[in-house]
Amino acid sequence: MIHNRTEANKMKPTTPPCHLAPINLHSPADFAEIHRQRQICGWDHDLPKLESWKRKQDEGLKGFYWLCIPDPAAATAAAAARGENKVVYAGHISLDAYSDPADEELARADRAVLTVQTLFILPAYRGLGLGSRAMDLVEALAATTETQCRWLALTTLSERHYLDESPEGTGVWARTGAEPPVMGCNQWWYARRGYVLWKEEPRWREVGVAGDEVVFYAAFMRKELAGLRGAARRTRSQWPSVPLSSVQCGGSLAWGRCA
Repeated sequence: MIHNRTEANKMKPTTPPCHLAPINLHSPADFAEIHRQRQICGWDHDLPKLESWKRKQDEGLKGFYWLCIPDPAAATAAAAARGENKVVYAGHISLDAYSDPADEELARADRAVLTVQTLFILPAYRGLGLGSRAMDLVEALAATTETQCRWLALTTLSERHYLDESPEGTGVWARTGAEPPVMGCNQWWYARRGYVLWKEEPRWREVGVAGDEVVFYAAFMRKELAGLRGAARRTRSQWPSVPLSSVQCGGSLAWGRCA
């Protein structure tokens, strides 16, 4: 049995080194790549939505970041000897001072409450712990740079769509012709990270296969920054740097399709 556990540990994928890099939606290359990734996500990918995100960046309300990892194709001894440090954008995440629709419990322009939104990991890089690492990095960013912020908040798909066997609960999947997200209930995942539910509301609407409106509920969750700030101070020397001079720190979090 010990041998089996050892072998299982050897087979467990390790999380690659990763860091955040600001997304510049005024850059055609960045805009095209975020459009591509949002299309893969299947949520918030239309051009008017992306243009609205660009405006939020210009207003200083949206901090938008690539999750960067070393390019596996360039990870050779020869490349390392040449000093090449190619990265790939494995996904993205945002830290925002606004929400849509507006909700001051979820995000405030005075930055007392910031919201984590649009977390997405490309399918090729899932199963490596990058979702957790992205949250670690954005929480550390908030704890060390957002001096006015007291709370981090987010929305995610309510657990009712996994537990409540009614047309409005688990029935939404059959009514929309969709399958529940394969990664399971994100509300439970965020709860394990210390986020606490404070309310639940209808948030997303889709047209069902029968032509009716299908309502998905969001769990509103938040986490106080005080504890994170203490942890960030203890580990700041180990935290990968982000070029904050080009960051406008400041969309709802993908509710299962994208994370």
